[in-house]
Amino acid sequence: MRKKSVAIYLGSSLLIAGIAFILFYLPLPYKTYAQGVIYVPQEAYIRAQTEGFVDKVYIENDSEIGVGDTILELDSPGLESRAEVLRAQLDEARFRYEASVNNRTESEILLQEYRYLEQEYWDVTNRLSNLTIKSPASGNFVFAYRNSEEGRFYNRGEIIGFLVDFETLPLAAMISEDDIDRVRSETHAVTLKLASQPNKEYPSKILRQVPSSPHLAQLCAQHRRGRPDCLRPESNYRLGKL
Repeated sequence: MRKKSVAIYLGSSLLIAGIAFILFYLPLPYKTYAQGVIYVPQEAYIRAQTEGFVDKVYIENDSEIGVGDTILELDSPGLESRAEVLRAQLDEARFRYEASVNNRTESEILLQEYRYLEQEYWDVTNRLSNLTIKSPASGNFVFAYRNSEEGRFYNRGEIIGFLVDFETLPLAAMISEDDIDRVRSETHAVTLKLASQPNKEYPSKILRQVPSSPHLAQLCAQHRRGRPDCLRPESNYRLGKL
């Protein structure tokens, strides 16, 4: 009977010791969860450098392209007409200047007029060359609008699309004050899960940590409310990398 009591005592002691070891000495994995938004950085924006109508589209949406590949061509009849008029005025100004070599005062005035027309002509020809939209780098090109077909008009500076690398898109996320110290000092790995693919994890890493921003907080709040415009913020916050 005594041996049985000793065995029970030893078993209980070992069980308690094992539980204590697990609770106080064995390191257990700890995870911090945070919601964020994946966005396209400013350098990935492809904009129209000259206003014009889409004359021809060379690529499909969400297609992989290389450096220098033509995305689309714009047409600006008014700009082409302006270039022809300036060319004629430039020829006339050159002829008048060459004919006034014996009149120094008139010659200087005509030379200034010629240089002004020449500068304006080269500005217009440069804008004409920008009617052909080419890719500055390699990546996947995504049109900003679904109706980017022939005939659509783009204003100067308007976004045509985005040249992105889906494996390196930055993620902006907000970490609470209660967790930020652990994230800074004890982070060993970072993984991402997309709302559209909750069962799949993507390896990631922290690129930068910045103080909280009201703009970023608003974006994350929009994301929780399901607003789609938070997927393309204009900020440059980069806390993660996909």
